[in-house]
Amino acid sequence: MSREQALEMITRERESRPTPPPLPIGKRHTSRG
Repeated sequence: MSREQALEMITRERESRPTPPPLPIGKRHTSRG
C-alpha cells in the first residue's frame, strides 16, 4: 500500500468514525539521523 492509499483509508475512517485513534506518524520520520 502506498502513502496515498493509506491516507485515503484513514480519511474514510475519520468520516465514518467520530473519534479515530491517534497514529504515530511522526515516529516514522524520526528514524533518520
